[in-house]
Amino acid sequence: METRLKLTVGRELPVEIPQGYYMCFSFTTQAANKVYIKLYDETTVYLDEERQSTEPAPMVTGDGYVQGEAMRLKLDIPASSNIEIRKNSWDITGPGGEVIARTMVFLVEDYIDYDYNDVILTITAWKEKG
Repeated sequence: METRLKLTVGRELPVEIPQGYYMCFSFTTQAANKVYIKLYDETTVYLDEERQSTEPAPMVTGDGYVQGEAMRLKLDIPASSNIEIRKNSWDITGPGGEVIARTMVFLVEDYIDYDYNDVILTITAWKEKG
């Protein structure tokens, strides 16, 4: 399900990944403006990057167990007063209907060209260690 969000500069939004899930993520940017991104919860910072590049920047990847109860995504693009986000998420359910994995994709636009390549963040998390 796609969600469309408009943020004022420096805003945060919740990332619905349950505590204890194992998570992997990838992040890149292709933005003329400097981008600051932080993925964190009340105990752990998973991603904390500042970038600026008009060409696709090398991917930043990471992984780990979600330690806290309330994961957040902070995006700041100081040169932009209008940050638009397209977020899509998918749940995978087990035989009993419980969510066993979730993938979330965030595409961010900071200007008026609407190419949504200024921030690209993908997160996949799953419940059980195999």
